[in-house]
Amino acid sequence: MPQGYNNTAEKLMSQISEDTAAIDWKGKSKNEATTKPKNEAPPPQNSFTLISAQDLQKADLPPIRFIVAEILPQGLVLLTAPSKYGKSWFALDLCLSVAAGKSFLGFKTEQCGVLYIALEDSQRRLKARMNAILKDTPAPQGFDYTTTAPTLDTGLEQLLREYITKNPNIGLIVVDVLQKVRSDMPTSNAYAADYADMTKFKRIADGFNIAVVILHHNRKMLDTNDPFNMISGTMGLMGASDTAYVLHREKRKDEETTLSITGRDVEMNAYKIKWDKETAKQRMIGGVEEIAVQREEDEYRTDPLVITIKALLAESPSGFQMTASDLRVRLFKYGGSMSENKLGIHLKEIIPKLLKYDDILYKKGRNRIHGFSYDTHSENPFLTEAADCENITLDMVGKEETTAADPTASDTACDG
Repeated sequence: MPQGYNNTAEKLMSQISEDTAAIDWKGKSKNEATTKPKNEAPPPQNSFTLISAQDLQKADLPPIRFIVAEILPQGLVLLTAPSKYGKSWFALDLCLSVAAGKSFLGFKTEQCGVLYIALEDSQRRLKARMNAILKDTPAPQGFDYTTTAPTLDTGLEQLLREYITKNPNIGLIVVDVLQKVRSDMPTSNAYAADYADMTKFKRIADGFNIAVVILHHNRKMLDTNDPFNMISGTMGLMGASDTAYVLHREKRKDEETTLSITGRDVEMNAYKIKWDKETAKQRMIGGVEEIAVQREEDEYRTDPLVITIKALLAESPSGFQMTASDLRVRLFKYGGSMSENKLGIHLKEIIPKLLKYDDILYKKGRNRIHGFSYDTHSENPFLTEAADCENITLDMVGKEETTAADPTASDTACDG
C-alpha cells in the first residue's frame, strides 16, 4: 500500500482494500499479475453503438442524480479559483456535508460516500481544518482522505476504478488539485492535452454515475463579462466538463465572493457567498441578481434626497414644484448635504427609480423648477390617498411651497 494513504476521516490512516493495495502508485501490479485487471478503461471502439430516435424517445432512463440539489449533478465538475481563495476549504465543507447528508450552502445533499484526494495538504492541516468545521461533532462515516496519488498517466484512473468498485456507496470524488495529477506526456497541442486528461476523469464519473470534482486555478486576468474565461489553461478543460464553478471577486480583499455556475444539467446562475470565521464555512448570501435588486432598493429607500421628496409629497399630496436651491435647503432636514450641481446630477440618477419604486413622476419646469407628483394612473395599491386624484399635472399644483402645503389648494387641485 502506498505510504500516506488515509482511509477514514477520524483516523486519517488505514488501508483502502487488499485489492487496491496490490496496485502501486505507478498503476502496476506488485505481483506482476498476468490477468487483466477489473474495471479497466474501455478499449477503443471500432464500430458505432446505434439507437434510433424512436427507441430513445421510448427509453426509460433514470433522472440526473444530484449530489447537491440544483447545483451539483453527477458528471465531471471543474471548480476553479485564484490561489489562496479558500477553494480547499470550500471543497472540504462540500465533502463533509455530503458524507453527513447535511445541507451545503443552503441546498440539500444526497448522503453518500466521499473520497477527498487532497494533494496540497498534510494530515495535520486536514485534521485542523476538519475540526474547525465540525467543532465537537464526530466525523461522518464514509468519508475517506488521501494526501498522495499517482498521475493520470501512471495509474490514477485504474486506482479510482478499483476503489469505487470496493466502495459502491461512493457518490463524490474531489481531486485537489488538477496540476498534481496531470499527465506528463510531451505534446504540442495544449487543448488536446487538457481535454484528454479531463476525459479520463469523465469516464470515471459517467461509468459509475457519480460526481467527480476537479479543483483548478484561475488566471490572473479578471473578466467581469464572462467569469469562465478566467479558467487557467485552454477551453479543453471546460469543454470536457459537464459543470463548471468559478469563484471570483472584483478585488481580492472583498469580503464577498461570487460563485458562478454553468453546465449541461444545471441552470446558469451566480451566487454571493461570504466566509464565516466562526463556522469556518462559506455562507450563502443569495443570488447575485436578487442581491443587486435588493441592494438597489435598499439604497433608494435610505437616500436622503428620496426621503426629502417623499416627505414633501406627504405635505402636498397633489404634487409640488421647487427650485434646486429650495430643495437643497429641505434636504438638510433629512440628513442630506450636497451642492446644487451634485443635487442635479444625483436627481438624474434617481428619477427612474422614483417612478419604479414609488410611482413618482418628475417634470422639469421653466427657470430650473423641479416638479414631482404621483402617477395617478398607476395600479400600485400602496400609493397615498391623494394618488386617487385624477388628471393631476404639475401645471395645476401651486408654484410656491405655501400654496402646495395649503389643504384648500390641494383639494382644489384634486377637484381639477
